[in-house]
Amino acid sequence: MWYVLLMLALHPAVQDTLYSEITQILGTRQPSYEDFPSMTYALCIMFETLRLFPSVVGVPKVAAEDTLLLGKYPIPRGTAVIFDIVHVHRDPEIWGPDSNDFNPARFDSRNVRQRHTQPGAKKSEIDDDTSVSFGNEKIRVPCKGAFLPFSDGQRSCLGIPPHPPFLGQADGLGKKFAQVELVASLVMISREWEIGLKEGWSPERVWGVIEMSATIITLAPPEDIPLVFRKRV
Repeated sequence: MWYVLLMLALHPAVQDTLYSEITQILGTRQPSYEDFPSMTYALCIMFETLRLFPSVVGVPKVAAEDTLLLGKYPIPRGTAVIFDIVHVHRDPEIWGPDSNDFNPARFDSRNVRQRHTQPGAKKSEIDDDTSVSFGNEKIRVPCKGAFLPFSDGQRSCLGIPPHPPFLGQADGLGKKFAQVELVASLVMISREWEIGLKEGWSPERVWGVIEMSATIITLAPPEDIPLVFRKRV
């Protein structure tokens, strides 16, 4: 959640777009669980933050058998390997030339539809679209395997159901609960408060600290970055 609020402080235009969505959907009433599917931009902000700052930056694996990685790298059985999530999430060949930029709109399926329905859109561009939904038709990623904050496959995060799910197991309730909890918190905070950086903390200084973030279990910057919350009027 802290990284989400930090990204809003660094990107006032994103914060304004989120606030506009909140007021359009909720008006002055309190949010309910039924509002969650409509909070598309809030979901996009959450996913874009996870893309740039995944909680777990690498997933350790052990090769179960001799294999050939990418068709040319031999991996003997029993070899320990680390799946590098950060570089997958920032690969410009997958995410485009702005892969290091914070841009929640890249997850919004409405942008995919708009791009393909614009005048002059080529049929080849439409046919070549490989984007896939990520647990929600309103959220799109460039292709399968491009977005892995919860890992993937049979040994993915426990909040994601196995494939196929075990008999009687709730279908991904852990993951859904976490998403609803974060979006609800983000909506309640953003509708009441504007988030900014403390005096003396320029965006350049903040990014300098962020770039030195390290991980033991989860990702964290080497020092605190103070935020300022101003009551909306």
